[in-house]
Amino acid sequence: MTVKKLFLSLLSATALCAASAQDKNDASLTFYLPFDGDASAAQSAGDPKPVTAKNLSFGEGIDGKAVFIGSGSVLEFLTEKNLRQDRGTVMMYFKPVWEPSDVVAGTEKSK
Repeated sequence: MTVKKLFLSLLSATALCAASAQDKNDASLTFYLPFDGDASAAQSAGDPKPVTAKNLSFGEGIDGKAVFIGSGSVLEFLTEKNLRQDRGTVMMYFKPVWEPSDVVAGTEKSK
């Protein structure tokens, strides 16, 4: 059986991400990752621990903590039981930490 991974990385982008404030005890949630000080899922149908968590840092978010994902950051989870591949919803807050003038059509300008 091939191990599938959910790869959560923002290539070259730097951002603060935090999960929504949805009730983490909601039985309809398959995977709840609040980033409240660590990279493990608070609720999961599968393995809650990341397969890979590199170059992550945590700071203040909209509701609790947030994760800082920058260049060289990698966050991977097993998808088995954690992600339905036929449908679903992904929700997160995203806070860019670059100036709009530094980005052209989704790529960084050369300095």
